[in-house]
Formats: sequence, structure tokens, C-alpha cells
Amino acid sequence: MKDFLLVFIFFLASQNSFSATQTLTATALDGNFFDLSAQKNKITIINFWAQWCYNCRQEIVILDEIYHEYKSLGLEIIGVSIDQKKDREKVLRVLSAVSSYPNLMISDVQKISLEEPNEIPFSYVIDGNGEVIKKLRGVVIKKDLEKLLQPLLTQNVSQKSKK
Repeated sequence: MKDFLLVFIFFLASQNSFSATQTLTATALDGNFFDLSAQKNKITIINFWAQWCYNCRQEIVILDEIYHEYKSLGLEIIGVSIDQKKDREKVLRVLSAVSSYPNLMISDVQKISLEEPNEIPFSYVIDGNGEVIKKLRGVVIKKDLEKLLQPLLTQNVSQKSKK
């Protein structure tokens, strides 16, 4: 009986860790396919935003700076516009002025396990195993985000060099 309980507990634990792995697949606005599972060994920020949201547009500028500074260390950022499909041109206009990282529209998502936030801007920070390690509400402050990312990216680089 004890053996059965131990096996059952390990089974439940493995199910919980499996469900922690997040999924997001979609065609990005640039036409490329994005799959979160392909971001193994990368720290990924998934940023939910809208073109009509002033704070979101401010945050995109900050995230773009972070993207340029840390992409070579294994950082990926993907923006997810929650705008309606009919507003695609407005979304593209905002992005043409401020963002160089991939973006997609929620209407183009094929599969997602992340909960769509009820406030924006909102970001998930996801480790190389697909697990959410931080949720960020409101506009990020660059130095605070760097403080969060630097140890993660340093650890990420050292893990890659060991392989």
C-alpha cells in the first residue's frame, strides 16, 4: 500500500510539473511562425498590450531597448496585441515606430495556455523550460526588469556553455 501511495504521489507531482510548461503558437505579424516551445534555453517575455493603451506604447519602447541589449544572451520577447482583427493596421503603425521584436495579434493565436490578463500592459517572464517565473503588471521600469533578467540570463548562458 505504501508503495502504491508513493508511486501515486510521484505521478501527481510529475503531472503538476508538466502542466507548468506553457504553450503559445501563432503566426506573428511579420508572417513568421512563433512557438514558445522552440524557445528552449531562452528567457522569454510575453507582453500583452493594445494599440489604444498609452502605457502599453510606453512599455514597448522599454522592452525594445531591453531586447536589443539582451537578445544575444538568450532573451526573447514576443508582443501579443489584444486588439481586434479590424485594428491590424493601427497595430502595425504603432509597431513600425517602436518595436523590433516579434509581435502577434491574439486573434492569430492557434494555441495558448497562458491566461489572457484582465489588465494591460501585462507580461509573463518564462524560463527556458516553459515555466512562468514572474508576472509583471503595469509599465515595467527598465532597471527593475534588468535586475530580474540579468541573473536569469547569466545562469542561462552558463548552462549553455556547459553543454
